[in-house]
Formats: sequence, structure tokens, C-alpha cells
Amino acid sequence: LPNTFEPLYLLSLLRGGTVLASSGDLGASNGTELEGVTPSAMAAYPASDPLVLAVGGTEGNPYPGGLLTADGTYGGEQAWNEVVFDTPGAGGGAPSVLFDAPPWQRSLHANGRLEPDVSYNASEVDGYLVILSCRPNRADGGLTLDPTCVDSSNFGYVAVGGTSAGTPQWAAIVA
Repeated sequence: LPNTFEPLYLLSLLRGGTVLASSGDLGASNGTELEGVTPSAMAAYPASDPLVLAVGGTEGNPYPGGLLTADGTYGGEQAWNEVVFDTPGAGGGAPSVLFDAPPWQRSLHANGRLEPDVSYNASEVDGYLVILSCRPNRADGGLTLDPTCVDSSNFGYVAVGGTSAGTPQWAAIVA
């Protein structure tokens, strides 16, 4: 895959663009332990490509109370690692086995490109609400849309999180 996409990333950069990719939502092992495989650190592609700005995830500190405290001040952040509705989520990140460390990471004495480069709030607990034209299907815990939804007047909000929620936020910052 890197040989296929590398020219496209380079062309985008040469034209003044920025390519962003999420670092993944299943931790440094990319969820291998969920499949019964011994976990080992692995970087996600395309986030591990040195021509890509890799976006990881954070969440609010448990104390003093999340990203914002009760009095509206910054409460601090930590690496994203939470379980919501029995589903684990954690920001990906590890050294790449495909790409050497770029010049800006060599002082870290890493052989492979490290990712993520930046992070953004990925928590579903204190994350983002988006509007769907159809409500989530409550019968299956919100995994699909409500089958009775037939028109746009049936609006609903759904909480989203993960590094895929932070990546467009970083794209807006870059823009």
C-alpha cells in the first residue's frame, strides 16, 4: 500500500496540502488481543507514513473532572483509553516497521516512524454530539439507524468519539 499512496501524499504536500489520518481506535496493539492473538505494538497505516499528520486521541482527566471543570476551567487531558457500552477504545500509536524515523523524531532514538504526531479529544463520554437525520435503533443498542425513520423531520443526536472524530477537527485547525 505505501508504494500506491506515497505519490498521492507527496503531490498533495507539494501543492500546499496536508494529509491527515487517524492513528486507530484499538490501542497500540491495534486490537490484536481481542482476536486471541498475543498483543504487540503496531503502527497503523496510513497514519505511520511520514508524509501524513497522524492524529491520536485524548480524554479528559478523571480528576478534577474532565476536559472542563465545574467552574469552566481546563481540567487537563490524558491518553484516550476508555470502555463505553462494553466496547474498548484507545488511541493507536507505535513505531512503524515500514518507515524509518523522520528527521524530527531521530532525537528520540527510535528506528521507525512514531505515531501519532498530534492528538484531539476522542472520548465518547465527553466527546461530540452529531445530528443524524434518523435516530439510532434502540433495539440493537444504536449500532444501526431506526428502521421506522422515513423523513428528515425525525432528527436525532448521537455521541461520536475515536481518533476518527479528532482527525477532522485537526483538519479544520490546519485549514
